[in-house]
Amino acid sequence: MMHRPDMPMAPQAGSGGLGGQVAAPLPGTVGAEDDAGGEEQATPEEQAQYEQIIDNGLKLIYDKRSMPGVVEALGGDGDPIDGLATVAAGVLGQLERSATEAGKPPDPVVLYHAGIALLEDLADLAGRAGVHTYTEEEAGQALERMGEVWQAEHGQQQAGQQQAGQGQAMPPSAPAAAPQPAGLG
Repeated sequence: MMHRPDMPMAPQAGSGGLGGQVAAPLPGTVGAEDDAGGEEQATPEEQAQYEQIIDNGLKLIYDKRSMPGVVEALGGDGDPIDGLATVAAGVLGQLERSATEAGKPPDPVVLYHAGIALLEDLADLAGRAGVHTYTEEEAGQALERMGEVWQAEHGQQQAGQQQAGQGQAMPPSAPAAAPQPAGLG
């Protein structure tokens, strides 16, 4: 997984839990290096898109009308790992649909890495709400499951969208079994 150190940490909506910050830096492309031999830097457009996705995601999660349902769903019918993964994938799906409908489809790599940051914040929310306190291992499992849920949902949607030339899915550089982000722990 790549790392773009110019992506700032967004302040967390709450405190405690896994990270203390909601947004990890936006990673770049696996194996890509800049001319100086370092890691690829985010473009200003990627940076702005990342920040907008995080902002919109936090607004969606913490909206007074939706937050009670988000907290309930984090329980995952007794499986908090699945609950966290499903809620995070659902939030990403809503953000992607909204941006696409507005004529600004998000870059899949940017969307994926914003999803990691939002998953971390959702894990913190679950802990603060007394739903579940995630260990580093459980958060990693939820991240992997989020990728699986995302791929399953988008695999079905892509069949119809590709006919219209609109297919969008998590990129190959963002596999379902991605390494655990550094902010967890």
